[in-house]
Amino acid sequence: MIPSPIIVEENLIVFMPRSVEGKGVPENYAEAYKWLLLATMNRTDPANDLANTFKEILRERMTLSQVEDAQRGAKEFLAQQERHSKEDD
Repeated sequence: MIPSPIIVEENLIVFMPRSVEGKGVPENYAEAYKWLLLATMNRTDPANDLANTFKEILRERMTLSQVEDAQRGAKEFLAQQERHSKEDD
């Protein structure tokens, strides 16, 4: 099941810190950055400011390859979500 954008945003609060710190899941900056990219798309609320701060902190710790992997992962997630929404129509 592909999470909806609302579920992605709710899970961001739990998943992102765990991915960064490796609590309960392997430490994975690219995965955490991917979810931050997805959660902050088309948003301008105060939570977005905090997420953008996290993105900048992560980006400073990441290699260019990791950033590119995260961006690719976010695009793939969106494409998969789009395919599933078309199947549901």
